[in-house]
Amino acid sequence: MLDYDGLGAALADKSNLADGPRGKLLDTFKHEIATLMIGLRRIQVVGRNDRPVDTAKICDLCDCPVEEARVYIDGKVKRAGVWANMCLPCFLERGSGIGWGVGQLYWHDGLGWQCLAGGPPGPAADDEID
Repeated sequence: MLDYDGLGAALADKSNLADGPRGKLLDTFKHEIATLMIGLRRIQVVGRNDRPVDTAKICDLCDCPVEEARVYIDGKVKRAGVWANMCLPCFLERGSGIGWGVGQLYWHDGLGWQCLAGGPPGPAADDEID
């Protein structure tokens, strides 16, 4: 069961945003964060990233095709010290989290792969700032 109440409470506690606790928060709530970001994209709350990205074809951990699932995470593998392209089930079991320097969540919207979460903080170089 997803714990969005726990995620909300953890985000409200500013001490969880420091580097050490941030990693624990990202790991503890990785399923909630991934599901939330996919849902927010579906209802067009988070925007499209028009920059092309290198895309994965298969999960590096279980060899399943990620194109069929329309989602994958390029992120750190816990206790392995390496990064991998992971399907959602492998990410939930072995991924470190979603966030800059931890992992990026990619979604295929029918037009191409888009980075939904975990990309560079702040506006992209091609974003307009008013």
